[in-house]
Amino acid sequence: MPKCSGESSWFIINCSVDPETVMSLKTTATQKRIALRPPRWMRGQDGSVSVEAALWLPIFMGLILVITNTSLVFYGQSQAMRVVQDANRAFSTGRLATEADVQAFIVERLAPLTAEPIVETVVHHGVIYTTAQLPVEDLAHIGTLNMFSGYHVNVASQFFVEYMQ
Repeated sequence: MPKCSGESSWFIINCSVDPETVMSLKTTATQKRIALRPPRWMRGQDGSVSVEAALWLPIFMGLILVITNTSLVFYGQSQAMRVVQDANRAFSTGRLATEADVQAFIVERLAPLTAEPIVETVVHHGVIYTTAQLPVEDLAHIGTLNMFSGYHVNVASQFFVEYMQ
């Protein structure tokens, strides 16, 4: 037991403690700490990056899927725009004879993109107005998520009539 002089209610002054008592207290504290410590394999940091990667990988893959699908939609829109402009130019120069020929030309050329385009061509005051509407689901080919279901891409083009029969 420690022998102290000058004890106070706030602190103890001049305590002398037996070294064996100190060692037994240290041993007991060390044993408790070792008993509460998790096993070595639980303390290791090996594989912690793998766990984080496994948690983040689905999010990154979903993001890549969304970006890829959106890119394919924009690519399909640019292809449809080129087809509509080519048809208007062909009708404008007289290569296609009627509005029905323009619509058939567009539907034929858009067949690789979609099976059901909605095409409308009108000639009004010497200007050819053509619009094409494509379902976005047909343009976004990657993934099973139909995040674009119900949406349509609209493409419109106008040309002056240069050649009339």
